[in-house]
Amino acid sequence: ACVKVNTNFGGSDLVSSQGINSIEECLAFCQITDDCQSVTLNTVTKKCYLKNKRNGNGVSQYNQATSVNMACMAAGRSTTHRCEHNNMVFGGSVIGSTSIGTLEACVAYCSNFNLCESVSYNRSSKSCKANSKRKGASQTASNGWTSVNMYCLGLQSI
Repeated sequence: ACVKVNTNFGGSDLVSSQGINSIEECLAFCQITDDCQSVTLNTVTKKCYLKNKRNGNGVSQYNQATSVNMACMAAGRSTTHRCEHNNMVFGGSVIGSTSIGTLEACVAYCSNFNLCESVSYNRSSKSCKANSKRKGASQTASNGWTSVNMYCLGLQSI
């Protein structure tokens, strides 16, 4: 499971916010914050910590915390349809590329990069591009390409 109860992702804090009542609210805050890769919610103090690494600087047991790696949630989706930008390629921020069989495998490929926030996939050429920006640095209409923001996928899994 991607939601880790009694788990703290220590360090790598981007920003924090008080008064967050649920892990869903904490994840929504992460989704709209650039460079947010994971979250830890202190369930007692109601403070949400946004992290710039997938598991912070390390994972530890902490009874007052619930933590989530956003890429784990995105990679666990059985479908990407709701988040697909068809005939669109995200470019200008490519951090990795590979030849791979499906869009879902491309999403899983992205989840292995600490800074990957979106993918563009071409079904006919099997080309997968991992991007460091949620919609790339640019968006270009291009037949045959499908692009997906990893964080669009993430919130639907909880």
